[in-house]
Amino acid sequence: MSELAQPLPPKTKLAERERAPFSHASIAVFWKSPTVETAFNELRQDRLCVRLRIEQHEGGIPRAIETYRDSATPNVLVLEVTSDNPNLALAELDALADSCDPNTKVIVLGRNNDVGFYQALIARGVREYVLIPFDGSKALDALYRMIGPEQGSRGRCVAFIGAQGGVGSSMLAHHVSFHVADTLKSPTLLIDLDLAFGTAGLTFDRSVNKGSVELLFATKRELGDIFERVRFEVNTHLNVIGTSGSLFRTFDIEQRMIDTLLQHVRSEYPLTFLDVPHNWTQWVRFLLADVDDVVLTMTPNIPGLKNARAILGALKEIRPNSAPPTIVVNKMGVPKRQEISISDIGTHLGTPITHAVPFAAESFGRCVNEGKVLFAIAPKGKETAAIINIAKLFLPARMEETKQAGSPLVQLFNSLRKTKKVT
Repeated sequence: MSELAQPLPPKTKLAERERAPFSHASIAVFWKSPTVETAFNELRQDRLCVRLRIEQHEGGIPRAIETYRDSATPNVLVLEVTSDNPNLALAELDALADSCDPNTKVIVLGRNNDVGFYQALIARGVREYVLIPFDGSKALDALYRMIGPEQGSRGRCVAFIGAQGGVGSSMLAHHVSFHVADTLKSPTLLIDLDLAFGTAGLTFDRSVNKGSVELLFATKRELGDIFERVRFEVNTHLNVIGTSGSLFRTFDIEQRMIDTLLQHVRSEYPLTFLDVPHNWTQWVRFLLADVDDVVLTMTPNIPGLKNARAILGALKEIRPNSAPPTIVVNKMGVPKRQEISISDIGTHLGTPITHAVPFAAESFGRCVNEGKVLFAIAPKGKETAAIINIAKLFLPARMEETKQAGSPLVQLFNSLRKTKKVT
């Protein structure tokens, strides 16, 4: 039999930023090589897989036959076969077929690079055949092709959280979401999750009686209707879910509530910003592991540095395969206050700091008192420019290139100005 030059048709590997987390699914892995076991252990740590229930068993197909003789098979079966006897592997697959649910999707791992073996697997209903050596990246790619959402069908979620209370994380979330929605001209959602002390209503000068509390305690069936009732529009493109901020009730938020909410907003909005309170609870940890991007806001002092370092360590643990969070140093330049320099902050945190917002008490004070956004109060201020710079993280690169190039009239003006300088 001839050798396969390419054991599988060409497969497209998506960048992580273009991927959304998996929905709930059960995965059972039956391995023989420790490298396969290690690959799926790595997969458990990936934020995209937070909803997957992955079970691992040593023993390959014979162990799977024994396991599912009297029990239902999971959504996905991953089976490692021996490389020296393909006929035995096919016979074992035939024996397993009697116990395998028709809806179960099967991935086979092996070292046999033979056309005939591959065709025999496909004829038996195997959905994927992946060559060993096998690692976490290959595991993620295979599962994503198997049960992952289609590219572009799931929205992106961005979480803003402060290293301390009062560092301005909410202010950044509100203004960044406003600017991004206004620039993209695309439906954008902002959710205030600080149930007791949320300020989204104040920022946009709206009275909020119902909001995120009602969403979190709603069932999946109710979510769509409740969204329409509690959201308010800031402009044509930005929808906001605020909070009444009542202290007469306490709320025990469960992880499943956040899970349901995130899955819903991903299916309804291309981009969602989440204003997360400075708490370290199970639901906050889950949310930060699940979102696509995290923006961590801190102030340039020792408590801020201490807390930022602790949060970065926790995020590295729960998001090991994801890009690190964006760190924003807010309230730079407070008069008569001793501050840690940007370079020293970067050194202590082990990452360069590329975003800092200057202290601007007058501008932000007017925003709160007048119920206007910073872009109306101080459109040319340094603080406004700093927030726009943060917002660029969530705009397509091509849009930024277009904005920098400017209109044809601006390009002509720049050309004439350069010509004048030369002459």
